[in-house]
Amino acid sequence: FAGDRDRLFYQVGLYYFDEDFDLLNRDFLAPAASALVSQQTESVALFGQVAYDLSDQWTLTVGARWTDDQKDLSVGPAAAGGTVTPAAISVSDDFFNWDVALTWDQNEDWTWYGRLATGSRGPVTLGRFGFVSAATTEDTLSAEIGFKSMLMDGRARWNTSVYMFTNDDQQLTATGGAANVNQLLNADQVDGYGLETE
Repeated sequence: FAGDRDRLFYQVGLYYFDEDFDLLNRDFLAPAASALVSQQTESVALFGQVAYDLSDQWTLTVGARWTDDQKDLSVGPAAAGGTVTPAAISVSDDFFNWDVALTWDQNEDWTWYGRLATGSRGPVTLGRFGFVSAATTEDTLSAEIGFKSMLMDGRARWNTSVYMFTNDDQQLTATGGAANVNQLLNADQVDGYGLETE
């Protein structure tokens, strides 16, 4: 639902996702080792955002989102008499994210902005041939400042931003080991920063 009145624009909403899938992992050299992976995912979120014109040049935007994720995964033999050892894993988490942005329309040709925000990627699961793994929720804090401009009477456009971010528990996939399998894991922390211009 979205609307506006006077200097205020707002939107609120509900998000729902429900998925069931089966994945056949087939070993062509050893059919008895073929596995059936089944996963059920459910995600629910509430979100909203408000943009308020503080003046003719300044706009403040605030947003928030609450999410609840749940995943259940199981791995077992694809057929009776299979050699795959059954395994199962369940993960769930709920998390809250927000963002705050301030925009300044200096004139018709130049707009400056700054934004501070958080973001999350919910827990994930992986299953192959009786092997299951999971990674916990990844959280990000980011900041950005920049400008957008029109030059040469509108014949040219120049945009630039400077940004930084910190990821806690970044989700990664590792491959290898004696069984040469994929597994999920979390990196403790990843920091990044940069500048981009076009």
